[in-house]
Amino acid sequence: MLEALVSPPVAPSHLSVKLPAALVSAAKESAQTFRRSTAGQIEYWAALGRKMEASGLTILQAEQALQQDTAGNETNAGSDSLEAHIAKMSIANNSGALKRQFHTIVTANQALVG
Repeated sequence: MLEALVSPPVAPSHLSVKLPAALVSAAKESAQTFRRSTAGQIEYWAALGRKMEASGLTILQAEQALQQDTAGNETNAGSDSLEAHIAKMSIANNSGALKRQFHTIVTANQALVG
């Protein structure tokens, strides 16, 4: 008992939060595709978001980059399905176009800030 008074309590490694059901459902579906847990998928999305935000890239700019880099490589044209977005990301990533477009946007954002 004396040890509990001397040593600070250890913080829990996991906390519970309330998330919208639609987000959890989307994460669960996407997690299966990439063989992650639902929590792992949400953590992955959060990590991507943090990196994008830290580099100055907005969601709108990322979306525009994807649209520009996949022009002419329409997969499931007009579809907003997860599979269509994954296919577009894959095409842009494999060609190197996605990296180039993101680099251009990040460089422009850094010039605005700096």
